[in-house]
Amino acid sequence: MKEWDFFDLFQNDYTICPAGWGMTGECATFHRIYYVCGGEAYRRVEGRDERLEQGYLYVFPVMEPYTLWHNPEDPLEVLWFHVECRADFVMGYEKIKIHQNGELYYLLKSIQAIQSNPDCFGEVLCLLGVFLKRLRQRIKPQPPVSSRMQKVLSCLEERGNTCPTVDELAASVGLERSYFCRWFQKDFRMSPSRYLLSVRMNQACKALMEGKRVWEAAEAAGYRDEKAFSRAFKGYMEISPGSYRKKYKEWL
Repeated sequence: MKEWDFFDLFQNDYTICPAGWGMTGECATFHRIYYVCGGEAYRRVEGRDERLEQGYLYVFPVMEPYTLWHNPEDPLEVLWFHVECRADFVMGYEKIKIHQNGELYYLLKSIQAIQSNPDCFGEVLCLLGVFLKRLRQRIKPQPPVSSRMQKVLSCLEERGNTCPTVDELAASVGLERSYFCRWFQKDFRMSPSRYLLSVRMNQACKALMEGKRVWEAAEAAGYRDEKAFSRAFKGYMEISPGSYRKKYKEWL
């Protein structure tokens, strides 16, 4: 088993954020993982503000709204990742001190040193896979996934590049649709339709990273209309499929 079989890395960079950086009420279906290297930035949840501290790692959870912003006179400097994890590996909000000279610190610094080189993307994946596994050992485990939902995950894996419908997933575990949706929401903290969207966008990202054209990525994600796909992709990834393809072409 490869170190990265349980996650997909969609985007990553080491960035000094521009003046207009920020997001309001963000609710993504992938994790944002930030290692704060400098600057003055904040997180707001339920009316409470918290400063993002230098030397800390932040994991922002899937399908839970949050607001982020920074002081443009002291911009956020950050090593960041957009990561979609297997449904039984998702994490809640985490704030973790990264101690210098520790294992997690050296893994992050190794990624930072090579992440801008497209030829090193495989090494970035391997290092990040090790990092995420070590990270999970440091944080409180999420509630276990029920056997029914494990069967759903198996169904998704067996379908490969063909994304099932919500009704098909419900039928795979012998549940009526509305009851299935409640079970899925309870275990995975997102609706099955939102999770299936993430699966489709995952397939599109892989196609674009392999250098396939936008219409081919649309087909891979199960879209017949290229324009509808482009709108959905940009809403999910915050970048157009054409720009994504240009940036990440042949990184797999």
